[in-house]
Amino acid sequence: MKIKTLLVIIALSCFQFVKANNLEAYFMYSTYFSPEGAYVDTYISTIGNSAVFVENENGNYQAEIEITIIFYKNAEIETFTKQVLKSPEISDTLQSKPNFLDVQRIALNTGVYNMQLTIKDLNAPEEVYNFTDIINIKHEADKFSFSSVQFIESVEASNEESVLTKHGYKMIPYISDFFPSNSDRLVFYTELYNTQTLTDKSFLVTYYISRLDNGKVLEQFSRFKKMEPQEFNVLLGEINISELYSGNYYLNIDI
Repeated sequence: MKIKTLLVIIALSCFQFVKANNLEAYFMYSTYFSPEGAYVDTYISTIGNSAVFVENENGNYQAEIEITIIFYKNAEIETFTKQVLKSPEISDTLQSKPNFLDVQRIALNTGVYNMQLTIKDLNAPEEVYNFTDIINIKHEADKFSFSSVQFIESVEASNEESVLTKHGYKMIPYISDFFPSNSDRLVFYTELYNTQTLTDKSFLVTYYISRLDNGKVLEQFSRFKKMEPQEFNVLLGEINISELYSGNYYLNIDI
C-alpha cells in the first residue's frame, strides 16, 4: 500500500532576518480533530526587537501586545479571542529584547471560515500587524485524513496539561517554513485519522524530502515508522538536514 497524501513546502537559505523599525510577528496555525470535535491551534512569535518596551511597576522593562483573532462564517462572527500578551521582563532596554510566543487552542465546528488576526503594540498603538486567511476545516468520521503538519523547535515527554502539550509530548512550535543554513534537523508533528479504513494490517509511514523544482526524491533524507491501523495515530518525525543544500523542497509523507 502506498498512498501519497501530504506535501509541505520547506525552504533552506542563508538569508538572515533583518530587524525592522515596526512591529514584526510570525503567525501560523494548524487544524486538528479530537473526540470532542475540531480545533485550531494558533502560534504567534513576536520579534522582541520590533516591540516597544516600557518600564513597569517592578522597575523592569516589558512589552505588551494585544492579540485579537476572529473567525467569521457566512459573514457572521462564529467565535473570537482577545488577550494581552506580555513579554519577558528585561532590566535594560539597551540589551537584546527577547522574542515571545503566544499559543491558543480554539474549538471550531467543521466548515469554511474567514479568519482575521490583529496584533497591536499597546506601547505604540500605531504599530499594528494584520493577517487574514480562509480556513476550511473538513473531517469525516469514517474516512482517512491528516491533520496539519506543525514544525517543532523542541520536544520533550510530558504529561502536563497545556496548549503546548499533545498526547504525551510538550512541543515548542517552530513558526516558519524557512530553515536557515545552520539548521541541523527538521522536526514535525502530525496526526493521522482512521487508518483502519485503509488496511487491517501493520503499515509503514515514510517521510522524506524531495526537490521542489523537479520532484526528485533525496533518499538520504528519508525515514519511516511502523504503525498499527486505528482511529488515531501520532507521527512525530525528525530528519537530519545538516547536509541539505540551500534551496526549496517538499516534505513528503506517504503511507
